[in-house]
Amino acid sequence: MEKSVLVADDEPGFKDMYAYLFQPFGIAVDYAANGEEALERVKRKAYDLVFLDVHMPKLDGPGAFRGIRQARPEQKVVVFSSNSDPDRVLENQMIREGALDCLYKPVSLDDLRKILSKAFGSPVL
Repeated sequence: MEKSVLVADDEPGFKDMYAYLFQPFGIAVDYAANGEEALERVKRKAYDLVFLDVHMPKLDGPGAFRGIRQARPEQKVVVFSSNSDPDRVLENQMIREGALDCLYKPVSLDDLRKILSKAFGSPVL
């Protein structure tokens, strides 16, 4: 069965990059432009994995993450962030609250492969 992920990122330019990154793994990708939209999508559909950008409009990453945890406590979530926050306060907070891991932009194919293997419990080639 095909895996599905939700990518929540408010930067439209990254949409093509995510399609390119997930394509080799045969993973279906849905997109959300903000945290509010991500939360609504997760309420309607269970994803194998959700990727949340930390900084988004309407509902930021931490707010969306908490809403997702309430709606689907078992949902696996990975945090996306830029390298601009040296303290990584929000990222570390979300990991303490149950996020699987954090990826820093720009995301490499190798980093994505490691996260997918960790999330799915088997090596992703």
